[in-house]
Amino acid sequence: MNIKTAIATLLLVSIAPVPAPLAQTPSTPGSISTPSPPAPGIDEGVAKTKLQADGYSDIRGLTANPDGSWSGKAMRDRSELSVTVDSAGNIKTR
Repeated sequence: MNIKTAIATLLLVSIAPVPAPLAQTPSTPGSISTPSPPAPGIDEGVAKTKLQADGYSDIRGLTANPDGSWSGKAMRDRSELSVTVDSAGNIKTR
């Protein structure tokens, strides 16, 4: 390789864009990520009371969701429904 080729190669390498390193989240080998605690909202008793006041019965399987709502099953008008009580106490059925 002659001197002109070496200088040209060196110049090309020095002006070539360098990719930025990929962002990585730090982790400890063997660690297990834990879910975030539920957002502030109502507790299970309040969720159940709201459902009962709205005519639901046989309320079961209430589970806290990360957004502060509660989901489970309940009976209303002889039909089993999936219910959700949001953190403000509003009831939604599916």
